[in-house]
Amino acid sequence: MKKIIAITSCPVGIAHTYMAAENLEKAGKAVGAEVKVETHGSIGIENELTARDIEEAAGVIIAADTKIDKSRFGGKPLITVGVQEGIHHADELVRDILAGKAPVYKSTEAIISSENKSESENLGKKIYKSLMNGVSYMVPFVVTGGLLIAISLTLGGTATPEGIKIPEGTIWATMNSIGSIAMGLMVPILSAFIAQSIADRPGLVPGFVGGMLAANGALYGSDANAGFLGGIITGFLAGFIALGIKKVRVPKALQSIMPIIVIPILGSLAVGFVFIYVIGEPVALLFSSLTHFLAGMQGGSEIVLAMILGAMIAFDMGGPFNKVAFLFGSGLIAEGNYSIMGPIAVAICIPPLALGLASLILKTKFTKTEREAGKASLAMGLFGITEGAIPFASTDPLRVIPSIVIGAMTGSVIAMLSGVTVSRAQYVQKYDESAVVWCANLLGMETGQLKEILRNVSVHYREFWMRKRKGGYRMISAPNKTMQSIQATINSRILSPVTMIHPAAVGFRNGHSVVDNANPHLGKRYVLKMDIHDFFFSIRSPRVKKTFEKIGYPENVSKVLGTLCCLHRHLPQGAPTSPSLSNIVSYEMDRKLAALAAEYGLTYTRYADDLTFSGDVFPKEQIIPRIKQIIRDEKFEPNHKKTRFINEYGRKIITGVSISSGVKLTIPKARKREIRKNVYFILTKGLAEHQRRIGSSDPVYLKRLIGELCYWRSIEPDNSYVSDSIAALKRLEKGY
Repeated sequence: MKKIIAITSCPVGIAHTYMAAENLEKAGKAVGAEVKVETHGSIGIENELTARDIEEAAGVIIAADTKIDKSRFGGKPLITVGVQEGIHHADELVRDILAGKAPVYKSTEAIISSENKSESENLGKKIYKSLMNGVSYMVPFVVTGGLLIAISLTLGGTATPEGIKIPEGTIWATMNSIGSIAMGLMVPILSAFIAQSIADRPGLVPGFVGGMLAANGALYGSDANAGFLGGIITGFLAGFIALGIKKVRVPKALQSIMPIIVIPILGSLAVGFVFIYVIGEPVALLFSSLTHFLAGMQGGSEIVLAMILGAMIAFDMGGPFNKVAFLFGSGLIAEGNYSIMGPIAVAICIPPLALGLASLILKTKFTKTEREAGKASLAMGLFGITEGAIPFASTDPLRVIPSIVIGAMTGSVIAMLSGVTVSRAQYVQKYDESAVVWCANLLGMETGQLKEILRNVSVHYREFWMRKRKGGYRMISAPNKTMQSIQATINSRILSPVTMIHPAAVGFRNGHSVVDNANPHLGKRYVLKMDIHDFFFSIRSPRVKKTFEKIGYPENVSKVLGTLCCLHRHLPQGAPTSPSLSNIVSYEMDRKLAALAAEYGLTYTRYADDLTFSGDVFPKEQIIPRIKQIIRDEKFEPNHKKTRFINEYGRKIITGVSISSGVKLTIPKARKREIRKNVYFILTKGLAEHQRRIGSSDPVYLKRLIGELCYWRSIEPDNSYVSDSIAALKRLEKGY
């Protein structure tokens, strides 16, 4: 009996590996030949070929989509095909070996290098193999974590007004925590083993580090992590960076430490910096803008909003788009809007339920592994865990993701049209009756009117985009007259008398201006300017409620007051109460930063979200990391792009005020020149001619220019030119 040896392997290492092995063995039996198959599966090499097996073999069949070492088969007839060929054409492969049609393999360096070159040229295949490698290691984490969470909720969960909750201290709570840890490792594992497939073991550490970065949105200023799509990005990024470093020629003395020290360290740093600064921050800004965009759509078509939210939920299955949509819906519930969360809840369940049912009903369309994942996906879908669909999406994203997005959009729209919503009785914020009555008396309004406002705070705002002076836009949330009156009363009667504001905070305070922020830094050699990313947005409603409690109000009253001061679960930019609350909330951060500054002999001030440090000796390498850590400890995030360290020769401008002279405050030279130019042309050519020349039709142009001059005078009160210009323009104004 003739003997044939074979190797089968697929990227996932489960179904196709063993299907090809089985079919090759059956094909051998059919023609009276013995076929011994070495399988390279997920649990390692099984049925390993011996030297004797190779010697006795009439030929070799390699049916694999992974890299296989062929050096031991030199001088043997050898056929190399993909694993799918081993499944579907096993009989042809066996007959070709027996008929002597297979070419003899010559194990030479030239051939090996040629093969490697050929493999490297097929980038698409390499990307596919790497992705499948990551998925194969990720799937057990998704299945394990999802099932543990589902079981713990089923057996240990209790229905509450906020949904199913597991009592603390129970065995089910412990099981839920274990499941959450397993799910949390999903993205790092995916990233790590994509990188490992590309660059071998040296890619493992950069890939895992990159995956952890993708799973931790706080590092790049996002409320949501980058999800499995972020893990795929960091995996390929880490893999190709590590591969690039591997190819760098180094002295022999360094070669031994390259895979264990040099490549992991350099690769991790490169991936980290690229993801945080090049990818992460723009992504964080995108999702912040998305939140504002969704907020602006509330007054529009609910059907369109439902479609958008459904698509976001399904697109990345627990990633940033999913989280933004979910948090948006949750925020509306807190404000009394219950219509949106129902469609969102439907969209959450559709991807895992649809794919789980498809794998059970259409069994021939799915592998054994996918059918097993489908069972877990079905269980997760019943509890609203969208991540159950990730194994399918990762394997075939181009078909799966568009399908589930369309399905989720359809389900979301149907839910909206059908009036599917969360129950008010279940989810409405419960306000203590006595607290509502007390607040109504404080605000001088009827209790019923206040209750109606509390049911839906968002309808009492008008939101619009305002252009920033230095480019870009910011969302302004302007309260209507009723809400503005309420917030003005809260501000004057509750917030203004509060003394829990640090002296270093000079913004949003009566009798203080940008002059008070810049003046303490005058004459200092070094200046560090930093900025807090999305300052008001970072101050969430639970924090606002706690602030009222710290001031001295009971929890039930603080809940009402906090709701009246927040929009979309954060401080709105445009509300009269937001500036005062931001200063009170920031007290602890200001205290810690002021203490740090004093430790190094520095001066510290804060004007809204602008932080300034100055001193004659400034060890920035020591101080900046500590500043950033304090900011993060206080639940804010530094805006890395706006961090500026200015040496003694640099142009020092703090909140629009120049301290560069070291002697006196002034406004920047460029601004001076612009104002002087405009004043000169108005006084010599006339206002109408000047506006025609610059193409301005602003009816209050002259008033604006006088306002700029008044601001200049507030910085330089002794400047005679400014005073004379103001007087001359006011005379001109009266003439008009």
